Amino acid sequence: QGFEYGVDLLAGQTMDSGDVKVWNDAEVLYVQFEYVGPDCGSLELHLQVDEDAFSPDIFTKTGNPIPGQFEMSYKPGGCFTTHTFELNLADEGFEFDDTLVIAAHAALGQEKMIIIGDDVFIYYVEGETAWGCGVDNCYGFHGRNWATYFTYTVQEPPIPTPGEDIVVFNDINPFANGGMVNA
Repeated sequence: QGFEYGVDLLAGQTMDSGDVKVWNDAEVLYVQFEYVGPDCGSLELHLQVDEDAFSPDIFTKTGNPIPGQFEMSYKPGGCFTTHTFELNLADEGFEFDDTLVIAAHAALGQEKMIIIGDDVFIYYVEGETAWGCGVDNCYGFHGRNWATYFTYTVQEPPIPTPGEDIVVFNDINPFANGGMVNA
């Protein structure tokens, strides 16, 4: 794992309920949601990642984003606290130094319980909505709601230096021309 960038997962506009972390290696962009609030966690996640500007398909006519229209979602059927999305850089058309716009949305949940006789029933209800937002990297959409997004620059991973796991023979670095690892 290389450079990791993180923003807050803000619920109800101001309540820090976790983090959204973004990083990449040579092939994959990772976007990880981590919930740390008092309730049961997230019920569902929505993620949209585009280069420079968002696809117009994710907006209402008035400019509000529609999380259900985002390219990726995760809804396992109960509360969870962590999930990581993985996007193949080449498949998405992303290259090193590209600036990505990222809309990270979470529908947070609350666990409820009903007792009927000797039976206990647990169910989940949607609570606050949360968006990824950085202190110096938080932008609002053109609509009237408080949805936010942030940016991330795809990092070029460093070339490994010879060491314990990398062997250099005859002073030739096998990585110099797209070479090999532990061969």
